[in-house]
Amino acid sequence: MKLKSLFTGFFVFGLLSQGFAAAAQDKVLIDFKQQGVESRIKDNGPDTKFAIVGGLNGNVLEVTNTPGTNGYPGVKIAPDGAVWDLSQNSRVEADITNLSDTNITICLRVDNPGDWQTNPWNGENLSLAAGKSGTAKVNFGYSWGNPGFKLDPSKVSMVMLFTTKPKKEIKFRVDAIRAAGKAGEKPKGSIEKVKPKDGVILEFTKGFSENQIDNRGSKTVIAGNSAQITFSTEPKDKWPGAFFKTPEGVIWDLSGCNQVEFTITNNGSKPARIFCRVDNNNADGKKHCANADATIEAGAKKTVIVPFVTDKIWDGEVKNSGFVFSSADVKGFLVFVEQNGEEKKITLDPVKAVAAKGPTMPEWLGKKPPVDGKWTLTFEDNFDGTTLDMTKWTLPNIRENITEDTFPIEIEGEKSWWGSPSVHVAKNASVEGGFLKLKTDKPKEIPEALPKFKDIKYTTTVVTTFGKFTQKYGYFESRMKLPTTVGMWPAFWLMPDRGKDAGIWWKRQDTTNGGMEFDIMEYLVRYGAYHYNAAFHWDGYKEKHKSIGTESIYFYTDKDGFLTSGLLWEPGKITLYCNGNVVGTWKNDRIASVPEYIMYTMPIGGWGAGCNVDDSKLPAYFTVDYVRVWQKDEWK
Repeated sequence: MKLKSLFTGFFVFGLLSQGFAAAAQDKVLIDFKQQGVESRIKDNGPDTKFAIVGGLNGNVLEVTNTPGTNGYPGVKIAPDGAVWDLSQNSRVEADITNLSDTNITICLRVDNPGDWQTNPWNGENLSLAAGKSGTAKVNFGYSWGNPGFKLDPSKVSMVMLFTTKPKKEIKFRVDAIRAAGKAGEKPKGSIEKVKPKDGVILEFTKGFSENQIDNRGSKTVIAGNSAQITFSTEPKDKWPGAFFKTPEGVIWDLSGCNQVEFTITNNGSKPARIFCRVDNNNADGKKHCANADATIEAGAKKTVIVPFVTDKIWDGEVKNSGFVFSSADVKGFLVFVEQNGEEKKITLDPVKAVAAKGPTMPEWLGKKPPVDGKWTLTFEDNFDGTTLDMTKWTLPNIRENITEDTFPIEIEGEKSWWGSPSVHVAKNASVEGGFLKLKTDKPKEIPEALPKFKDIKYTTTVVTTFGKFTQKYGYFESRMKLPTTVGMWPAFWLMPDRGKDAGIWWKRQDTTNGGMEFDIMEYLVRYGAYHYNAAFHWDGYKEKHKSIGTESIYFYTDKDGFLTSGLLWEPGKITLYCNGNVVGTWKNDRIASVPEYIMYTMPIGGWGAGCNVDDSKLPAYFTVDYVRVWQKDEWK
């Protein structure tokens, strides 16, 4: 009895010790009972009021947001010192209660030092019904459930709690804010993206688990560094195959590649047609996958190439048309056959993802439009000199006599309209070696920048034909080499210009009344090296804004590492070309019907998470070999 009591005592003591150790990992970031703690709390602009009030378990923070001009009202909470060192923890938590009579969503954001617009932070949302409580959690290195900015937990400079602009007054209570979890812990259900090492993404030796095999009417045996697959001959198994899935909690990121190679030996006695597929989640054989097939002779070995560059064409009038696939989110590989009653056996070697050069480009590319007709070359620049031809191009070089009529992107030192903070500098555009080069950099000083932007650290540029060349309808084509520095956002695009008679610059460029933004080639480096976006925007950029486009234009570069993008713009119709191949079409009466000018830009950022710049890879260059524009005689 005494021994049992003694053992029980030790057991209870052990549990208490474990509980105490776990609790000791938590770190209170702000104590609302502490005198003068209000000095560490500030509103995030107008439309927010806060107060420290008494609660059931001590003082709490109450925040009230009202409708107004602030799009994200809330509070900022600073450390008692320069930063919090949370390197022993894995996340920040906030206990929150919704005191409103309506549902609200609160964002918890955890910041490192730096300009918030360069995204040195992680964030997560918490949705609460009226009167309900919950805990918002931000895991270091993650935002909204996905890998995000690699936040340094030893240098947390601020915690924010905010909502979107409310339609009526809302109120919430913050009971506690703390650091929690052990350093290195990953959030439950988090996904790690794994890139191929030396091109190999699936091998069958060390680290491979047979749990990764989903036999679908097949039997798979691992032998050495290969998989031997025997396909069912049962009539019920019409498409027997083996699916090789990613390890638990992993997605294969093949964004640096443009095709997957399956090396297969046919061990059967007859030729076999083998199908290979690269799958995202929800792959159905037509969407969210890339596939190819090949017939392999008996006893022969062959590499089946599954390209991400396909002949599927996006159609603006058909929902989810084109190639619906993401090379950065691969869940597995499927190898299968169509069963005809004959036994089929194969050996699958390690699967590789590679970046291959493309086939020879079409002969007509760069020489004429892709369709027949009476065409005239109306604009051309091959950048053969040593300086930019200022009879054709406009740079941000205005520094004096700036008025409200001055087009902002023509102003030297003006803040970029797009992406994270940078300023436009004329000398970041140069012509050398037969190319136009747009540079984005982080110099020691911002040269000749306007004083109000003196704290911005990056320079970029914009090169346009505004005021010097416009055209309505025609074929626009450019050959370009894209940057490799994460955080860059280069684009080749068109904007309306109705001419001086239309009035001030923004009226000239209005995307309503027949105007439209044409994003012929828009590229986010972080999305991967071999695919870009094309999009069209109209009816302004506020409540009535509309857009359409595709994010899945995959491509090969040519022998010199360039791609060529083109737009055939006809009345009521557009056709997109990549390396001379049609990749998109859209027929609609709303397609632009006013003249447009050409733009090349490379701001920092883009849409979505992960816009942070890798400063060690700067300067970054967006290189243009040529731009050519043709006009059909009947449209002049």
